[in-house]
Amino acid sequence: MIVLLSIGSINYLIIHVRESLQQNPIFIFLTGFLIFYSYQLIYEAAYAFSLIDDNHSKILLNRTFALINFACNILYGIAVCCIPADPVRRWRRL
Repeated sequence: MIVLLSIGSINYLIIHVRESLQQNPIFIFLTGFLIFYSYQLIYEAAYAFSLIDDNHSKILLNRTFALINFACNILYGIAVCCIPADPVRRWRRL
């Protein structure tokens, strides 16, 4: 559900927001949600359906999940840094 809502919100931002999307904190948060929860869907499905039998594949899947978690946390940190100090003044410009 979060993935679908993120996709819909990203589409809305792409069409309606006139400012740069690379510095838009909402866009960055939603991109992080999309990446993290899409991979988590794949990760959980692989374990639920027992697609992974050998130990090496499980270790690789867990390491990849840790890397994606780290990358998404970096994205969230960048998004927090992009939040304007005075949100009232920012909305008057639009």
